[in-house]
Amino acid sequence: MSYEKLLSKITEFEKTHDVSKLRYKGICFWPVIRAEIHFQIRETRKKEYKSSSSLKRPLFKFKLNRLIRKLDFNFTNLKESENLFCSEENQYIESLNSKAYNRHFDPILEYFEENKVDYLKLTPNNQNELEARPGTSLDFKQFEEYLWLRAEFKMNTEIPLLNEVSNYFGIQSDYLKNRIIRIYEESLIWEKIINKINPKNLFEICYYSRRMIPVLIAAKKNKIRTIDIQHGKQGEFHICYNNISFIDEGISLYPDVFWNWNVYSANNSLNSIVNSKNKPMNVIGGFQWENFYRNNRIESNELIKFKDFTAKFDKVVLVGTQPIEDGFLPEWFTDGIKENKSILFLFRFHPAQKKERIERMKSLENLPNVESELATNGNIIDIMNVSDAIVSKWSSINFEAVVNEKISILIHENGYKSFKKMVDTGLVKLCLNFNKFIESLTNVEVKNSELEEFRYDVSEEKMGQIIKDLTK
Repeated sequence: MSYEKLLSKITEFEKTHDVSKLRYKGICFWPVIRAEIHFQIRETRKKEYKSSSSLKRPLFKFKLNRLIRKLDFNFTNLKESENLFCSEENQYIESLNSKAYNRHFDPILEYFEENKVDYLKLTPNNQNELEARPGTSLDFKQFEEYLWLRAEFKMNTEIPLLNEVSNYFGIQSDYLKNRIIRIYEESLIWEKIINKINPKNLFEICYYSRRMIPVLIAAKKNKIRTIDIQHGKQGEFHICYNNISFIDEGISLYPDVFWNWNVYSANNSLNSIVNSKNKPMNVIGGFQWENFYRNNRIESNELIKFKDFTAKFDKVVLVGTQPIEDGFLPEWFTDGIKENKSILFLFRFHPAQKKERIERMKSLENLPNVESELATNGNIIDIMNVSDAIVSKWSSINFEAVVNEKISILIHENGYKSFKKMVDTGLVKLCLNFNKFIESLTNVEVKNSELEEFRYDVSEEKMGQIIKDLTK
């Protein structure tokens, strides 16, 4: 199902049902359900909940009590800090000359005094051997069994409206109930962490993710300002940023601030929201990774490797993949790759797909004009520097291509829905067959006036003022 159709279905449900009734422990979890619907259409397997036998419950209680005694809920390694940065570290890492950078946080952290900020890294990145900005690593895997047991014991709880949601969207109601209970239980652990650090402000990435929403709840309950840093394209059909018709007047599960890359993204944030005292504020803070890269004069060893590797090909195409349900890439596109050996195709896998890379590439792995390991693990700026065109179904990588004045090509009809304005103005091309794709591998003259709405460079002076205003 396309995002447009799904959004229409969600909007219709909101018109015919009082979503404010979907509460657990006094908190309206409708935003979580919205996000879960969003996840369901991009995952290859539908999530389901399987009940555990009631005969095991005495054993479960024993295990739970043992875990409570065993686990460290005191978090003695944490220190107080005015500003807390928190993210799923393995999702946003760029590797440069054996150093690991968070492409969304590192450029912003430059503006903070070291003694006024803490950087909390969840599920530490899979490039542990790389030197990275100092911070505190917190692996929540130690709490997995504890959280599972806590949720199991509370599955008899009734949560209003879940059956209606299940019937309407075809998602198992017990799965949704389990998600809600587990998120709430995880938020209780986060309250202990928040109380230990005692921040005034929380910066996070992808507030609606299954790992980050408990952090948001804990911060909201403790009246800490929450700032969500944009992490990808926010088009007009994004379910978790716009076309939101309800925000609870109590503890809202939306951030206090949306940090947008540019005017286009800000216009698509909360574009049809009702008036609410909890309505998030929109700021345009830019996307500073490229400026950070250039200002630090990083001479990338990876870029040298890419230049040597790509020199023997007529054209270089960067292909961005996505963790969505409807297949890997169109068959016409993979057939075209096999028939056009003079074009090098660099496959960059989405962070959520890195474990799938080898399996996904089996049908293409022996081709001399295909590479995925360097392209997936290297720095995106290096890869764009050596690429003639950037291709995806409808990934935000095409957005970055436009801003960098590279040829940007979409190869799926849903791409038009996501990039409508850019396609209509000629900034992005839509190709649904390989002949059209080959034709599109020519330079397009772009007028600067057409790009203004999409640019995401912000001056250091303005950046500093935005951070000062947000953290005062």
